[in-house]
Amino acid sequence: MRFLFVSNFYPPHDIGGYEKHCYEVANGLQHRGHTVRILTSRYGVAHEISNDRVLRTLYTEAQLDHYNPLDFFLCRRRHEKHNTQALFAACAESNPDLIVFWGMWNLSRSLPAIAENTATPVAYWVGDVWPISSDMHTRYWQSLAENQSTSMGLKVVAQIAQRILRYQGYPPQLKFEHVACGSLFLKQRISEVLPAFERARIVLCGVDLNLFEGLTAHLQIEDVKAPRIVYVGALSEQKGIQTLIQAIATLVQLDPSIRPFLTIIGAGQSDYEKQLHEMVQNLSLSNQATFTGAVPKTQIPSLLKDQDILIAPSIVEEGFGRVLVEGMASGLVVLSTATGAGGEIIQHEINGLVFPPGDADALAHRLLHLVKNPAMYARLAQAAKASSARFDLQRMIDEMEQFFLDVIATTGCS
Repeated sequence: MRFLFVSNFYPPHDIGGYEKHCYEVANGLQHRGHTVRILTSRYGVAHEISNDRVLRTLYTEAQLDHYNPLDFFLCRRRHEKHNTQALFAACAESNPDLIVFWGMWNLSRSLPAIAENTATPVAYWVGDVWPISSDMHTRYWQSLAENQSTSMGLKVVAQIAQRILRYQGYPPQLKFEHVACGSLFLKQRISEVLPAFERARIVLCGVDLNLFEGLTAHLQIEDVKAPRIVYVGALSEQKGIQTLIQAIATLVQLDPSIRPFLTIIGAGQSDYEKQLHEMVQNLSLSNQATFTGAVPKTQIPSLLKDQDILIAPSIVEEGFGRVLVEGMASGLVVLSTATGAGGEIIQHEINGLVFPPGDADALAHRLLHLVKNPAMYARLAQAAKASSARFDLQRMIDEMEQFFLDVIATTGCS
């Protein structure tokens, strides 16, 4: 079959696990004999680039860390027209049997609306709550209009922008006739607002467990006086990294004989990274913490195998928890806030430990209890390693392939 994937980002120019899943599923389908073409944004490149099967040409609705209101009035219609033409051109070139919409945050929702009104069937794989979240334009202008400190002149501009969006029917209502969700949490959460998701299929996210082959469950912390703790992921405020750093400082206060070492793997906005470095310094943790920056996913297993505990302190509802599975597959004990779909991966005191979002004291006490209970550590590490098998990438590709083929068969377009 021929598939056209549309995604906001695509490796190597990606910002998280959502896009990595797109890359892995697309590659898996390609290896099974299907033809896969990717239409994505020009994020990470200076201009439009087309190579191999990837076309990087779409405009996002805003910069990743900045919304420019002038662009709304001066560039938006031109960008929308360009994106529409790019979609039609990609369809004409690849003649897909199915158009698959993947990551949609910061990408115009006009694209799936247009695709739904073509003769080609459309499917969605949803890995976050974008279908019930505001688009970038609506979010910015609505927040500006409702902000009490906004001047009257800017409020008028915001009202004009909102009228333009309403006049143009943006954002459009999407049909979502064929949807698969990456977790039960996402299906339940979105169906509360969009009844169409009540019939969504669940295709759990997967991780390439082959990368972790040969790594066994850690049976003990190598040095209980210096437990090795790791965080992996984007460096953003919503990931709760500040909670983790504070918890490390609190752990030292609870038991001064314990000197944990924290490794933070990942990158993010420079201003926020600076705040984290300053926090480490202010808490006198400079000799107990290191920032590696972003690393290729192929290096993650070798980095994790030399750790004892992985912590995922997110303070927002996550659509999945890729790093949770990677930590489990590496044989570590995982501590997580279990927000959103994380609760489907980590069960407290069964295959990991859970703590409340933003609660550094609770996390510190969980760590102290774990360090002082070697039998618990060994049991949880073994259970985590066994549990990771449920989230195998090949299983995800199998189920995604079947989902796509079922959509094609149902629509009579095969």
